[in-house]
Amino acid sequence: MYSKVRKAGGILLLAGMMMLAGCGKKKDKADEASYQVELKPIATMSNELPQIKGETQKDHNGLVQNDINGSWVKPEEDKNRYIAVMINNIDEAMPQSGIEQADIIYECVVEGGITRLMALYSNTKGLEKIGPIRSARHYYDRATIGMDAIYVHVGQSIFAEADFENYPLIDDINGSYDGGFYRDNSRVAPHNCYISADAIEEQIKEHEYTRTKRSNAERMYLFNEEDTELKDGKTANKVTCAFHSGRQPWFEYDSATKLYKRFQYGEEQIDDQTGNQLTFKNLLIKICPYPLVEGTESMMDPICVGSGTGYYATDGKIIPVTWSRPYNESVTHYYREDGTEIMLNPGKTYITVFPDSGEISYE
Repeated sequence: MYSKVRKAGGILLLAGMMMLAGCGKKKDKADEASYQVELKPIATMSNELPQIKGETQKDHNGLVQNDINGSWVKPEEDKNRYIAVMINNIDEAMPQSGIEQADIIYECVVEGGITRLMALYSNTKGLEKIGPIRSARHYYDRATIGMDAIYVHVGQSIFAEADFENYPLIDDINGSYDGGFYRDNSRVAPHNCYISADAIEEQIKEHEYTRTKRSNAERMYLFNEEDTELKDGKTANKVTCAFHSGRQPWFEYDSATKLYKRFQYGEEQIDDQTGNQLTFKNLLIKICPYPLVEGTESMMDPICVGSGTGYYATDGKIIPVTWSRPYNESVTHYYREDGTEIMLNPGKTYITVFPDSGEISYE
């Protein structure tokens, strides 16, 4: 059995720090005054399908490959914008609803050392209950620009609010002001706010947001034609992302299904609408610094733009990667050590934006 532990710096432990977020909380004027929104020009983006050197796209009878799950769909189906929903991820919010159908789950640290999820959907059809939904953070809302996703949340930090005012490409639906959201009285607020797929579509029409992708929207990810093993990968039947001593979720590889099963808080992570454990074909780990926003005592400001290192795991194997994201408006791309872009296997992907002070292990 091969095992490896990666540790960088001290353990991230922010417990006891002030929580700041969402749902009608008044702005902290001192924090607001010290924060300047970083605006950069939109990168020049191509809407053409990237071609991988040495490989040719096979004929799929006029179908195109979806760029967040690798499935082959009709061109008209691939034109719809994605939906991104902020999901509560603390113990009191378990189990979550409607997230098994997400093509990508995106996890980042917020205040107090907890994490929050963003579920990215190519199709929300049939979902009657999605949530519990929480408030926006600026590093999440900026990620939705490159995704060309409509962003669903309830409230926001003052820094996310500044982004909504200054980034015209962010289209959001806010449960603090917009209709369609509801509270489930079987749970305690703020862990009980939900929305349905139909209500999201109604709000898109109410806001008059376009449902069609931008003509210059950047392609998200590249996918293999079929399931392909990482021949140069190390064994990774269990992958643990230890943010700190109190937050150590992990994935276990199931060789029968060739998927990674997700665990957190000592048990399976379940979607209560289906009763199923969350599973993923691909794991992407993006390692970056997590400084505080200057002038604040608790607000995280991960350095997600630029370049860095990370890991990619699939089919029980893992390899080191590098990542690059030149602008807030661009997509993060992942590369092998030889510089070629990672080809994901078709299926769902879990992306962890991991602090460089944490610890990653696999075995």
